[in-house]
Amino acid sequence: PSGNARDAPAVDATNTGEKGTPQHAPILLDVYATWCGPCQFLVPQLQSAAEEFGPDVRVMKLDSDKYPGLAGQLKVAGVPT
Repeated sequence: PSGNARDAPAVDATNTGEKGTPQHAPILLDVYATWCGPCQFLVPQLQSAAEEFGPDVRVMKLDSDKYPGLAGQLKVAGVPT
C-alpha cells in the first residue's frame, strides 16, 4: 500500500507527501538512521499506523544522516525520534 512506512518518502525541501494524500494532512515523521537498531524495530509499528490512518495522515521518514540540516532544524537530539 502507498502508506507503507518502509517505502515512505524521505522528507526534504521538495518532497512533503505521498501522492493522493492531502497536503494539509498531519504528518507522522519517523526520524531514523540506517545504523540504528531501535529505528528498524519501529518499522512494523509505523507500517501499522500508515495502514490504520490511510490518507488521513502522512507517514514519512527522515534519514538524520542524509538530512542533518533538517534534523537539526527539528531539534532532533537522538534517534529514533
